[in-house]
Amino acid sequence: MNKRLRNDLILLFICLSLGVVLFIFWRTNYKRVGKTAVVYHGEEVVLELDLYKNQEVSVEGDISIVVIVVNYGKVYVKESGCENQICVHMGEKSLENETITCLPNRITIIIRDGDSNE
Repeated sequence: MNKRLRNDLILLFICLSLGVVLFIFWRTNYKRVGKTAVVYHGEEVVLELDLYKNQEVSVEGDISIVVIVVNYGKVYVKESGCENQICVHMGEKSLENETITCLPNRITIIIRDGDSNE
């Protein structure tokens, strides 16, 4: 009986330790949903888009126009004149600090929380 109690306590300690480690990991890697999408051309802010207002905008890049769509809290690139269309295939983004980049056009979209003045 004494050995069983000891093993139960060891198992309980391992489970609690694992729970604490998982909680800490989850809290440090937790990403919040963003509120705005900041569009840059090079290092210059071109515009800020509210993620809760459905809209479609066109931004002039270095080689073509980039069409950006905001739909139900997510942003994505609908069209771009770049060759590989990597920015179009990056898909929808909605979490804080996620990015979409079109290197040939030098257009970058970064999701922000809306409170920062960057």
